[in-house]
Amino acid sequence: MKSKILLVDDHPVIRTIVRDILDDEGYVIIGEAGDGLEGYDLYRKLNPDIVLMDINMPILNGLDTISLIKDYD
Repeated sequence: MKSKILLVDDHPVIRTIVRDILDDEGYVIIGEAGDGLEGYDLYRKLNPDIVLMDINMPILNGLDTISLIKDYD
């Protein structure tokens, strides 16, 4: 079984490109978020195997989001 992936990026076009590439390889995209706070909430709800995240995002940047995820899990 392929890994479950959560995509977190504030640019919808980038998310689409990455999603298409991963879909072509058979990976399962279980969620997408447009900012770090939304990404953190989805991480807690979806329990992905992998998170692909941008660093520079509004509301909560990628580095701060990773810190929250590490504290949570």
